[in-house]
Amino acid sequence: MRGCIMSAIGSETIKGYMVATIGVSIVIAGQFSGWNLGLVFGWKNMLAGALLMLVFYLCFLQLVAEMGSTWPSAGGLAKYTAAAFGKLPGGMVNVAMATALVAGTGIVGSFIAAYAQSITGFDATTIKVMLFVAVLMLHLAGSKEAMWLVLLAGLVAVMTLVVFSGISMPHFQPQRLGDTPFSWHSMILALPFALWLFVGVEQAVTTSEEVRDPGRDLPRGLMLSLLILTITGSGVLLFAPGLAGTTQLAQAGDPLLAALDSVGLSRLHLLIGAGAVFGLIASFFSLTWSASRQLFDLARSGFVPSYFATCSRKGTPVPAISLVMALGFGVSFINLDKVLVAMVVLFTASYFLTTLAWFRLRQTQAQTPRPYRAFGGHLTATLSLMLSVVIFYACFSGDISTLLAVGAVFALVLAWHTLKRKSYLPTPG
Repeated sequence: MRGCIMSAIGSETIKGYMVATIGVSIVIAGQFSGWNLGLVFGWKNMLAGALLMLVFYLCFLQLVAEMGSTWPSAGGLAKYTAAAFGKLPGGMVNVAMATALVAGTGIVGSFIAAYAQSITGFDATTIKVMLFVAVLMLHLAGSKEAMWLVLLAGLVAVMTLVVFSGISMPHFQPQRLGDTPFSWHSMILALPFALWLFVGVEQAVTTSEEVRDPGRDLPRGLMLSLLILTITGSGVLLFAPGLAGTTQLAQAGDPLLAALDSVGLSRLHLLIGAGAVFGLIASFFSLTWSASRQLFDLARSGFVPSYFATCSRKGTPVPAISLVMALGFGVSFINLDKVLVAMVVLFTASYFLTTLAWFRLRQTQAQTPRPYRAFGGHLTATLSLMLSVVIFYACFSGDISTLLAVGAVFALVLAWHTLKRKSYLPTPG
């Protein structure tokens, strides 16, 4: 998700802790809101879904760590898919990432509006207009230096979640978690929302070209980011519904503030709300940055009109960032759970293809030295592949219209690419 971050920072010796920081900053927005929509299926089912998604990411990140340390590339998942299956499948992963990032822009914009409305009193639409215009102006002015603030904001967001868990402990009431019985069907329906606690963490692999020791620092950084996200995610999943109850929280756009209100802790609104908005804006900025670069690369490769591959004198892809902001603003007014499911579908499609690429590269590039090998090997990869299929099934069970819309995007891009008859990726140098 953050293919441009490290080039913006300009470091050449990225260490494991920095990989972890980037991974956390990519995901952290989803722990402030979005996950709570899955509570409609019952807390036990949501918890089971979250545990299953933790297992998935433990497996998948092992595969990503092996490929990233063996073939370091800022291209990330698309690079490995293209290496295994060719330019077009790699291009489809790039399309999936770009579309998911635009969807994420709209989702996080909605999260920011919900939290900011609670602490300022402004209406959501006004906040969204101010947000999108301000961030667009920042991009157009040149924003490389702001990427360090993104990483700092990720740390602030983590501390905000830790503080929330700490102040919630004395008010936690287990009976508020509800008595909905566990069922496999309900757990599967909750999976797209449980995934939101971790989705995107694997994109930290885009730093691999600039990691000091990819064979050591990349796996450590990815696993550390997953550990941190597991700790913070466990806190919000346990304490927020343990304060407000699942029914109320499942409908909240600002679940952490709703949880505080339910036990008379409104005086802490400003503290938690400001931390949430700060972290969410950082994620929003990074999403729009990366989405514009993905769109720029797609235009340069002939998947979308070449107009979106033009840049200003400062190197900013103005048409690309402008389209991303316009689309993201429109998406922010669409039903949130539909957009969230669409984003999960796009990421999961990329996960599925990347896992298949791991199998393929293990076969065709067996002699290539691997500084790091995935723990569990083929067993780990098989489990990752199976869980990807389960997530797909969950999305199909939830809303077929969302999947049709995603399919339409791919059809349009493929049609344009066919007409232009261009290759997706340049020959690796």
